[in-house]
Amino acid sequence: MDVTAWLARNGHLLKDSRFEQRFVQDVLTRVPDLDFSAVGAQYQFTDDRGRPRRCDFVIREGTGVRIAIEVDGYDKRGTGTGMSRGDFLDWQRRQASLVAQGWRVIRFANVDVRDQSARCAELLGLLLRDERSKESHSRNLEQRIRELEAARERKVAEERARYGQERTELEQLRCELALARQAAGLSGEESQRLAQLEQAQQQVKVLERDGDVMRTTIWAFTVLLVVVLVLVFLDRKPPGETQLASVAVSPAGREAPAPMRVAVDPVRPAPQLAGSSCAEPLPWSAARERVGDVVAIAGPVTRVAMRDDVRGRPVFITMGQAFPSRQRVDLVIWQDDRARFLPLLEQGLEGRDVCAFAEVREREGIPQLVLRNPGELQLR
Repeated sequence: MDVTAWLARNGHLLKDSRFEQRFVQDVLTRVPDLDFSAVGAQYQFTDDRGRPRRCDFVIREGTGVRIAIEVDGYDKRGTGTGMSRGDFLDWQRRQASLVAQGWRVIRFANVDVRDQSARCAELLGLLLRDERSKESHSRNLEQRIRELEAARERKVAEERARYGQERTELEQLRCELALARQAAGLSGEESQRLAQLEQAQQQVKVLERDGDVMRTTIWAFTVLLVVVLVLVFLDRKPPGETQLASVAVSPAGREAPAPMRVAVDPVRPAPQLAGSSCAEPLPWSAARERVGDVVAIAGPVTRVAMRDDVRGRPVFITMGQAFPSRQRVDLVIWQDDRARFLPLLEQGLEGRDVCAFAEVREREGIPQLVLRNPGELQLR
């Protein structure tokens, strides 16, 4: 950045001081190898008493070069008497705070800026060279360069890995497209046979669904029957006992029957229905038949992919056969919910059996379960 660009950005900070404007034009422009992008005007800082302060100019390069510049006049308040005792104390305290914060402070008088600008520029240039030559500054620059190079290498490696995944997927899709183009169309007889097989498959699905309804009805009737039998058993008296098995005497002298103890067999809990929880899940291959239902689906994980390049940055967990096979179930965790699943994802899911409990949806013919809470995904 040159002085023209610098003044266009910072000139409004100097409008109240003609000596500061002269310092930029006559002094800073003469300092050798000075990059104006490292120069700041009216730098704000906080002194040791917590009060906000300003410094006229600063030069800051990396973390090693920190030069604070003050352009001072003898009579800043215009009283004709110069600096007061309070002004002197304030001047000293402000400089001490700058030094304590790691700044090397240099001060120029207004008259020197006006009459000896070349000498001021030479002095500032020597100070800048001295700060740059310090070993600590070089070490800081080298460390920063190493950090930036390492960050760039990591980014390049990530881009290469992502490109490799996309290239592999692209090659698979091209192979599938080539096979699709080479496949011959079905003859009339084959088309008729396919229609018959599809119709038979639909009938099997209907029968399975009816069977599920029948099993549910039987279980419900069994539970109802058990409840009725328990109520009848509780209402009956134990055999061999009379109505007055034991007698108690009331304070008024009247006899009153004492309460009878009846032993009741505990009722066995009804077995859980398949798919109602991860204790009795459905196999992943049955997910396609339960679209629209909230059920538990279990199976092996063949792939976990964190797609940060896709809108919403989802995590895809493939259950069943590996992508791009259509014989699979996709479990989806969106970016907003990913943090809650991290403890489970960090355990490594590929090759392990899991159970997901959520609503079964369908996307492009593939069953899909969107998981919101960690309790909806369990290791088996």
